[in-house]
Amino acid sequence: MKKPDNLHDVAYLYKAGAEAYAEGHVEKALNYIEQVLKKDPKHTMAWTLKGNCLDLSGKYEEALESYDTAFKLDPSDPDILFSKAETLEKMGREKDAKETMDKAVKLDLKE
Repeated sequence: MKKPDNLHDVAYLYKAGAEAYAEGHVEKALNYIEQVLKKDPKHTMAWTLKGNCLDLSGKYEEALESYDTAFKLDPSDPDILFSKAETLEKMGREKDAKETMDKAVKLDLKE
């Protein structure tokens, strides 16, 4: 079987990671996502999914770092901020969570 080129390889790995995440296999998803980020460190959706996986694993600080990286790569995506706000809330950082959620809503509404 022919090895896929880098672009298709990244797309395949990301899709596999997203499917594993959707099925509740967080560690498996993280493995795929780490492979994506090795090949394409600017893959915004992979950084966001990594944050989601880390959040589910209780690794909140690492999740926040992943969301911050994703948002630096795509500051127009409010979903990244929504995810970050949820993590902040889980950490008991209510004020930060509210500020982040407000920013996400404004961005989503294009205010």
